[in-house]
Amino acid sequence: DTFLDLYAKTYEKDQYEMKLLNLAYEKGIVNGFYKCLHEPDWRKRVLVEETVNLLVEHLEEREAVVLVESLMFVFGFAFSLKIERKWETPVGKRADFHGKMEHIPKKELEVWGQIKARERNSGLDLQIEEFLKTSEENKEEAYGEENIDPRIFEINSGSPEDGAEAEQAELPDAVGEVYGKAPVVKEEHIQDTKFYKQMTIQERRTLMRAFHGNAASQCKMGEYYSDNTTDHLDLNEAAKWYSVSARNGYVKASFALAKLYDQNSQEIPKGKEKSLKIYSDMANQGFPTAQCILGMKYWYGDGVEEDVQSAIKWLKKAAIQKHGSAIRSLADLYLSINDIKHARIWYGIGADAGDLYCKDKVRRFR
Repeated sequence: DTFLDLYAKTYEKDQYEMKLLNLAYEKGIVNGFYKCLHEPDWRKRVLVEETVNLLVEHLEEREAVVLVESLMFVFGFAFSLKIERKWETPVGKRADFHGKMEHIPKKELEVWGQIKARERNSGLDLQIEEFLKTSEENKEEAYGEENIDPRIFEINSGSPEDGAEAEQAELPDAVGEVYGKAPVVKEEHIQDTKFYKQMTIQERRTLMRAFHGNAASQCKMGEYYSDNTTDHLDLNEAAKWYSVSARNGYVKASFALAKLYDQNSQEIPKGKEKSLKIYSDMANQGFPTAQCILGMKYWYGDGVEEDVQSAIKWLKKAAIQKHGSAIRSLADLYLSINDIKHARIWYGIGADAGDLYCKDKVRRFR
């Protein structure tokens, strides 16, 4: 088949894409796309939905969407489509290309009860209830939970209308301050994109969605250019795409941009300063991971002057939000300044929640 031969020749190194494409041939899916090539969009939409319903019998949902989006990209089906799930699929295996990706691990310590109990017993002024009241509005965003209908998901070829509203999204203050006005990305320049010729079709599909305003895909392009294990590392391109994604309200991109500046401060002018501004902005918005990072920076004097009290303040804010690393670090910090009483309390909180590191520390105190 001419189409398969051309595909194989162009993307022979992408075994994942080829595996999915071969399945599409076996099930007659490619032939169906050929027949529907000149049909009106409503018929193409029906074909896409029928194809997804067929594929989920043989693949995980996320793989089914990868294959369908690849075919839509190759055949030029320029539309997006929301599909209602008629099957059961675990959350971890769902298609998540267009959802709000979580930026904080969900396997955090369950410590609410332990913190409250120890606060009452020890007399510590943690102000739990007051914190809960003031942070309730940020709680859903801080944990990265998706506020979407679990029965509906979206597949998308990367049509221009998908990003029309996203271009108007406001950028968090700190990201705008450190990067300035986001660069304009236009579809007619897509083939001029750096390293375009060596991209796989999956990467080109991501790039197409990124040009059309999809924030998750823009963030993935930032990851593409920031991968220092490849020959397509380009810090400027990575910063550009992370910034564009962050401007579209994608929290993961803000974290990634701050990390990029932080870890490449020798190559990026004022990298530490820019990173600190982003982390500070996000910490003040209530994101526990940013609060934990900021606390550690104050502890070790990384980009700021050492300040133990500021370190305790930010680590405690994250620990109250059951952030495991913050609880361990807060206990370690107290121990380092010889505050055994508070160190015992926070190691105990972590140990009661099942943290092995904290359990070991508690045993050593006995």
